[in-house]
Amino acid sequence: MPHPVADPTPPPHPRRWHRRLSRHTMGCLAWLLQLQFLVVNVIAQLAWPHDTAPYSLMSNAVSDLAAVSCGTVAGSGVYICSPLHVLMNVSLVTNGILMLVGALSFGVGHLTETTRLTTARALLALAGAGTVIVGLAPEDVALVPHVVGAGMMMVLGNLGFLLLGLLMRGDDWQLRVGRTRLGSIVTFFGVAGVVGTVALASILLSGYDGRYLGGGAVERVSIFSLVFGEIVAGFVALTLGPWRQRRRHHSALGYRRPNEVHDTDEQPAHTA
Repeated sequence: MPHPVADPTPPPHPRRWHRRLSRHTMGCLAWLLQLQFLVVNVIAQLAWPHDTAPYSLMSNAVSDLAAVSCGTVAGSGVYICSPLHVLMNVSLVTNGILMLVGALSFGVGHLTETTRLTTARALLALAGAGTVIVGLAPEDVALVPHVVGAGMMMVLGNLGFLLLGLLMRGDDWQLRVGRTRLGSIVTFFGVAGVVGTVALASILLSGYDGRYLGGGAVERVSIFSLVFGEIVAGFVALTLGPWRQRRRHHSALGYRRPNEVHDTDEQPAHTA
């Protein structure tokens, strides 16, 4: 009777596995550190001079917190003045870099590298670059680059994140939060971001001032769906991913914990 042929594929080299893990971990940390953007948003809003014109989440745009000068917006009569605009712009540039690093590093060595995944990474990387442009070109200093950068962040970023979520749902790398797959969570945030972006575009193309149509709130759905989604993805993959991969790696090397008992193991003989 012929003996079964052993699988000639060697187990992953430990150094290569740790190198992949390090790059993936760097991507997770980059996305997780986008928490700084949320914190700076709150701080900048609290520093807004409420005695003149309170900052409104419904009518004021996120970019208003990064406006360099104080004054009334032409055509709308909305007064803008952000004392912490420097901090906000630095946060935007930092967040763009974090988005870019995460886009190029998240899931490396775990997700199946395909053309569609490369497309998703490229879209997310361009969104990060757009965020950097937004921080370097405030709305009251260079409006055209600012709008282009914001469009890259919201349109390309949410499309890329939605594509990433769909790819994660069908990939072998399945991480779960309870019974929910991480791919499904990423897809949810991607859909929310795309819906928010389409709604914001509809308001802007309607010819009416978006500040009176809840444009600030709709813009936040588009922006923060992407930011929140990447933070959640980074946190879940950082806390669950290495543990899952380490177990798979040890299994490939035939490693067993000393106290691990299997049904197929020989049991020690008991002496009378």
